[in-house]
Amino acid sequence: MHVVCVYRSGNFSRANNCLLKANQNVSPKVFIQTAKIFARKGEKEQAISILEQGISTYFPVDSDFRKKDGRSRNPDMSKLCSKALLLFAVLGDQQKRVDFEMNVQNYKSAIEACSTSEKNYFTLGSYYDRIWSNAEEPNKHT
Repeated sequence: MHVVCVYRSGNFSRANNCLLKANQNVSPKVFIQTAKIFARKGEKEQAISILEQGISTYFPVDSDFRKKDGRSRNPDMSKLCSKALLLFAVLGDQQKRVDFEMNVQNYKSAIEACSTSEKNYFTLGSYYDRIWSNAEEPNKHT
């Protein structure tokens, strides 16, 4: 988690060096942290690309970690899957890559991967609130 401290401090070159070392240990944590670093640097399209590749590699649609019933043999991997899917949904929303229905589905996928994570529900609720507020603004001026 040294990478997390380094990138939060804004030292991106050192964070990249740490990630290069971490890439030797194949783990889904590495691609999630790499995507976060790119997003923080402002390279959100690159971050989304990394997430798409990592999610398809580590958490394919038919994997045990993405079951709708919330039961997984490995709860830690389900949490990582949820984090990756939530970051993908948030970045997709920020970049306006998909329409409303697809974005809601992206948020719901994160919830399905780990239904015990309050952050997933909160983020989806915030998305609905932002969309609702934006829809009401034109009506206020008429």
